[in-house]
Amino acid sequence: VEWDLELPVDGSTLDLAAPELTVKLAKLHRTPGTTGLTIVATDADGLRHVTMSGGPQRVDRSRWEPSVRWDEDKLAYWGNLDRRFSQSVSVPVAPGTNRYEITAVDKRGLRSTNIMYIHGEGAPPTDDGVALAP
Repeated sequence: VEWDLELPVDGSTLDLAAPELTVKLAKLHRTPGTTGLTIVATDADGLRHVTMSGGPQRVDRSRWEPSVRWDEDKLAYWGNLDRRFSQSVSVPVAPGTNRYEITAVDKRGLRSTNIMYIHGEGAPPTDDGVALAP
């Protein structure tokens, strides 16, 4: 990967700090349905975009050894942002493990990611060959 990096020619220091990202959730164990998340991202140079993806954890039984794969449905995208971004969102919670990934990217392309696991109470549903992990 290559990108332009503007270096100061006067000998001053260059700050390459990734955006600050905070995700708030009241409880990690929830009844199935929906729950609210609060996302706050800040960067001194400005934010390019914030994305959120996720869903329930799925275990693929088609291989010899079970592997974990994620259904990475992009749930939200916010672009052309200022230096501070704050948003409250509602996310689905299924029985079993739910994984949500929030990423903030600044104007220079530096990123911060917060991965959150929310446990939906109750037995996860199953189907042919694929089961939602507990």
